[in-house]
Amino acid sequence: MLVAFAFFFSHIALFQQGIFAEAASLGAEGFTVPNLSCFTLVNKDDMTAAESDLSGIAYDPETGHFFAVNNGDAKVYELDSTYTKIQEWALTTLGTGIEDPEGIAAMGSRKFAITDENPALVRTMTLNADGTISNVAVASDGLTTAASNNKGFEGVAYLKNSETFIVAQEQTPVAIHSVNVATKAVTTLTNTLRDDYGWQSLGAVTKSGDATDEVFVVVKAPVEHRGIHRMTITGTTATKNEKYAGHICDMSQPEGLTFYKGTDGDVYMLVVGEKVEARLFKANSACTAAAGTTVVTGTDLTCPAVDNSVPLCELTMEDRAKGVECLNTRCDTGVDDNEKVCVFTSDAATSATRSALPAHLQLAPLWLVRLALIMHGIPSKRSVTSSRNALSKIGTTNTRSIP
Repeated sequence: MLVAFAFFFSHIALFQQGIFAEAASLGAEGFTVPNLSCFTLVNKDDMTAAESDLSGIAYDPETGHFFAVNNGDAKVYELDSTYTKIQEWALTTLGTGIEDPEGIAAMGSRKFAITDENPALVRTMTLNADGTISNVAVASDGLTTAASNNKGFEGVAYLKNSETFIVAQEQTPVAIHSVNVATKAVTTLTNTLRDDYGWQSLGAVTKSGDATDEVFVVVKAPVEHRGIHRMTITGTTATKNEKYAGHICDMSQPEGLTFYKGTDGDVYMLVVGEKVEARLFKANSACTAAAGTTVVTGTDLTCPAVDNSVPLCELTMEDRAKGVECLNTRCDTGVDDNEKVCVFTSDAATSATRSALPAHLQLAPLWLVRLALIMHGIPSKRSVTSSRNALSKIGTTNTRSIP
């Protein structure tokens, strides 16, 4: 009974804030995104229904629901405005051909575009309300120069009023492409973002309401450029002209971004990231700052510098919980198949999964893993990756320390 009351009153509180989304038709949502300085953080509840490894988010104006991508499990979840799960789809087992999903964009009538990072492609499909998937199709040509592993299409935006996909390429090169929906042809709008702006890694790209001449991208690295950037599209070029960092700096790894109009008539911005972080912002309708002009300052403009003296391969799960960042590296598997920690490389010696542990320790909580280390004479304040590798040797060797 108490749980039911709590659930009821949480929904009432959200409704009073205007957080519930307003149903509308794609391409006729009745808004474009105001200046990023107009937004204020209103909710930090985790999106736990997405389970883990959030890499993309899209608001579907026809259903009034969010559609979230779990990269690690290759799943898509349909969530209501309170992040309660309505349905889920396992992309790999349902035969979509996608093994590494990243970004997602609504196209209307429950049709969605989803990026596959390896290979770098956009696929479209219908995510039916009954949990099935239909009408799967490859919707883009491949890149002229194939992307490296984990450096392909990271995010996608669908601009209905121009029948175009805008796609973000994560790295090598850091680039923005457009895809003609009718012909599947890929046109590079810019592939010099690293040289031009110093950007090293991109996350999401999303539309600006009904606009066709701008998108927003999430820059993940380096830390001085981390944040949300507005980009203007002019012909076959894309240039940045506005930025917000602020609360994005506090996220472990921002990945997904979407905007929508609430039942109160105000515009909302939702940012998600690994594991299940969510940050909801509301725009002040009285804000008069001109869109496209950066007016924020301080840490709202630039994230605080990261302490580069922290050894990358020694970050523990406790460090990650405190927000210590992965510096110029990718994240590899940690204490389970979706948890991630920072390492220097993707070498198996530093990225073993829990399955590498002895059977009796594979399901053990982290405190028990550390206790086992101490009992075997291994220092307890090691990185999680080192701890797992150390424990994988227990029972198979008499060595009591790690080489």
